[in-house]
Amino acid sequence: MTDSGMPNDLPRAPRRAEGVDESTASTAELSAIDAEVAEAGPSRPSKPSKPSRAARKATRTARGVALASARAAAGAVGIGVAVAAILTAGLVPLPSAEVEPAKVVVTPVPTAQQLVCAGSLLRLGNESGEDATTATSLGTASRSYAATAGDVTTRTLESSVGDSTIVSVAPEPGETEPALVSGSQSQVLSTSDFSGLAAVDCSAASTESWLVGGSTAVGRTTLITLANPSDVQSTVALGIYDEQGKMSAPGSTGIVVPARGQRVLSLAGFAPETTTPVIHVTSKGGQIVANLQQSISRGLEPGGVDIVSATALPATEQLIPGLDVVGASNLDQRLGTEGSSDIRTVLRLLLPGDEPAEATITVVAESAGATESSFAIALEAGIVTDVPIEGLIDGRYTVSVSTPEPVVAGVRLSTASQAATGIGVTDFAWLAAPAPISTPSVFTVANGPSPELTVTNPGSSALEVTFSEAGGTEQVLSLEGGASVVVPVAGRTSYSLDPTAPIVAAVGYTGDGKIAAYPVREPLSTSGRITIYP
Repeated sequence: MTDSGMPNDLPRAPRRAEGVDESTASTAELSAIDAEVAEAGPSRPSKPSKPSRAARKATRTARGVALASARAAAGAVGIGVAVAAILTAGLVPLPSAEVEPAKVVVTPVPTAQQLVCAGSLLRLGNESGEDATTATSLGTASRSYAATAGDVTTRTLESSVGDSTIVSVAPEPGETEPALVSGSQSQVLSTSDFSGLAAVDCSAASTESWLVGGSTAVGRTTLITLANPSDVQSTVALGIYDEQGKMSAPGSTGIVVPARGQRVLSLAGFAPETTTPVIHVTSKGGQIVANLQQSISRGLEPGGVDIVSATALPATEQLIPGLDVVGASNLDQRLGTEGSSDIRTVLRLLLPGDEPAEATITVVAESAGATESSFAIALEAGIVTDVPIEGLIDGRYTVSVSTPEPVVAGVRLSTASQAATGIGVTDFAWLAAPAPISTPSVFTVANGPSPELTVTNPGSSALEVTFSEAGGTEQVLSLEGGASVVVPVAGRTSYSLDPTAPIVAAVGYTGDGKIAAYPVREPLSTSGRITIYP
């Protein structure tokens, strides 16, 4: 082999004679030369020329397109096969197995049921007028309480100004259902500064309550009492509304109520000179029982006292039974005197939401065959409205409020005694809207003049209520839709109610120059059996 790597025995092609110019040679001359070359033998084959870059690129592109098309076709076929396999699998019933999950049914151990009684009426300062920013007690309230089983125990709240008391009953050993406890209190004052009757139920603590009532106008004093029966400190916030809207009151949030303690606050410190307050009480930590205490003084004459309990939470339907008008003609005489504008009957309303609404207000006399009066009023969101209820003669009434937006409501009612000479003494009461009762419930009637129970059917269908004194004979109360029934009850006595459908109920007292009322509430919520899935 040669250095070029080619075989030595390959024939070489003779070249044309040097010096021959092919461009000028004739055809005959070229033919002769070619013949000579042919006689000399074949020449070395020439190296084939490489294809151009464009040609190579075109070849690769065509081949890539062909390969891509083939792959795409194969992928489409694969997808089709997969879809067909899935559809086929969906049509084939798969074997199933049912396994009952592990579970444990637990019956909670009943806990002690407890209520808080507000305690005695309070005043700011003492009898000599000193310490005007400090609350002091005005005598002692009379309390009554009972339980369906077990022994009732009482304990005075620590740091309590007015003997505020916890009423509780422990569960009986071996019992799976807690005993029901109820209580109430009353107090009558007759002094040169304070007079009238105040009665209120003992209530369960909660994280939220609405208080409708009170005033801080001239001669009107309203105190807020916050009782914490729990073993945990509570932090309370007060949302205060009036005829101008929601107030921005310094110090109305972050109010600390110690465990098993009480705080007493003057509403005038947050909302001075307001005539239409509504207060939203919320708490964190320990739950709270909130009440208002209001007293009225018209110059040198006392105008009444009252303790205001929580009204029903905001709802589109509110019903207030037991509106007992006594001494209407005496009240009419008082309306013309100075400082007596708040002696008239009013319905106080608040829409706590963001939307205005029209409220339909209906007043129905509870006597048989009585007609009803109804009217509508526009309510602004966040604005408290006092709606006068005029033209009521002596008798008992039920007031209902219907709105498309949730509303809170309460009624202020007054009475005046018939004095031998001149104008008699007056008293007032704030009637809270009771929350509906749908389960067996108990209540205790505090001592007071002529106590009566009013039961109202808020629905449109007839219902029955089994009513009985504790340990006494049962009687069945039948109520048509929207009807009410009034039952005389005795002070210092407990009763039970068991309705076939939701009802609302209230206890009221009336006497000469004395009036009071409070709602009947459902018992504390209890827990039934709980199913746990580990």
